[in-house]
Amino acid sequence: VLYKATDAGLAMRAVLLLALSACGASALQRSSAGPGGRTKSAGAPALQRARRVARSGSGSVNGHGHGKGARMATRMSAASGAGMSKEEVDAYIAKVKADTDKVARTRGEGAAGGVVVGEGGVDFGSLVKYPVATALELGIIAALFKGLDVLGGAVGGLPAVFVPPLFAFLSLRSRVFSLLSAKRPPRGGFEDAGKRVATPADTKRPPWTPPGKFFPIIWLSITALRSISAFIVWNAAGRTLCSAPLLALVAHLCVGDTWNSITNVERRLGVSSLGVFFVLGSVFNAIYQFACVKPLAGIILAPSAVWLSIATVLTWSIWSLNGKQSLLPRKDGKAGTLQIPIFGSLMASK
Repeated sequence: VLYKATDAGLAMRAVLLLALSACGASALQRSSAGPGGRTKSAGAPALQRARRVARSGSGSVNGHGHGKGARMATRMSAASGAGMSKEEVDAYIAKVKADTDKVARTRGEGAAGGVVVGEGGVDFGSLVKYPVATALELGIIAALFKGLDVLGGAVGGLPAVFVPPLFAFLSLRSRVFSLLSAKRPPRGGFEDAGKRVATPADTKRPPWTPPGKFFPIIWLSITALRSISAFIVWNAAGRTLCSAPLLALVAHLCVGDTWNSITNVERRLGVSSLGVFFVLGSVFNAIYQFACVKPLAGIILAPSAVWLSIATVLTWSIWSLNGKQSLLPRKDGKAGTLQIPIFGSLMASK
């Protein structure tokens, strides 16, 4: 019996231990033989289970595997394991699995069936980069708002017709102010077997994932709701852009840009699964801030929280289906580089 051995030594140990068990197999069979010479083996169901585990575990955690040793262990168990009791099989499976997990953790591959931590240690540079880039993006947009407020005051007030398009632009393109590359997925989704899907073709996704063509419709609808609700708040809060409620919405957009960089550029599914909670929390904060100024504005913005709640479940489902990558960034070569806001985004779009 071999449970996803990640080391050739474990495979050989399985073969040797099973060979030793063969020494007592014939004696156990003779002692349990009934009329007609048939063996009454109480461990037969357990043996069948052990064989299934051995066959399913013929590969290793890291994908390279020691299939030959696993097949040898399977054949040895079939030839000599008929006398093993259920307790013996369970104990042996537990022992081999524990050894397998120990080797996997030593190699930085994660426990069998658990969270894969990837190669290298924690990438502390990325842990610092994400919040700093988010804060700087928020600061840039806040400075822009302040400048527009000053300019509007000099000309008798910012024209009301200018506000909804401003927030529509930020909802769709706030990433131009980000220090991180935060490109979105292709419009309409990714190509997979002639269909447009929400994730890359090599990414497993749950069957209930919305088709890729629905995502632009959803986000355009949310963009409209953001623009309308922001205009209501701007009008009710002294017609000032640089105000706490509107900056709460901008903070939500900035957190989303950082999350998009993690998800779509760096492809760190584990970090993305953890980061999506910051996206969700920031939208709830924006809804609360809007509702405090004008309850109607909070109600209009609320559907975005419903969609992001669904997106959170989808993100965690994709993470679970694709190997359960580390929830913390690792030194795996996936870290993106910083860029100059506006200029960097324009160069990346060419």
